[in-house]
Amino acid sequence: MIDLLREARLFKECTSEELEDIASICHKIAFKNGEYVFSANTPAEFLYLVQDGAIDLRFLVSHYSASKEMTIDRKFKGDAFGWSALTEPHVYTLSALAVKDTELLRIGEKDMMRLCKENSHLGYVLMKTIAEIIGERFDLVQKLLIDVIQKSLSEKER
Repeated sequence: MIDLLREARLFKECTSEELEDIASICHKIAFKNGEYVFSANTPAEFLYLVQDGAIDLRFLVSHYSASKEMTIDRKFKGDAFGWSALTEPHVYTLSALAVKDTELLRIGEKDMMRLCKENSHLGYVLMKTIAEIIGERFDLVQKLLIDVIQKSLSEKER
């Protein structure tokens, strides 16, 4: 478990002692292909780390009476997701779907926040990395939005 945490981007700047503390609050959990880990707009109580398998992060797009879930990102071994558990308002903004049989490490929000309060270095590196991930997600969504707008404008020109 420590090796997986050490390889995970979210914990890349953590010390060995911090990784041991994090490992002590991790719980292994499994999901079958097609099972949801969580749904968007539900309370965010856990942070997850992929141990094996793959998770799609998705959002629902509705147009008139039609709705479709769109994948925005896919998470693999060592990738963390569900960081909404560590930031206000503690609500998942995306849904997480196992796209193959998947094993995860689950970390409770209360346990992780307790560790961060006890260790300011851990809190700092964790929040710094979450900010980087949020920035990257924003860039990705912005590119997707630009693509959709450009396609829409192209169709109007025809």
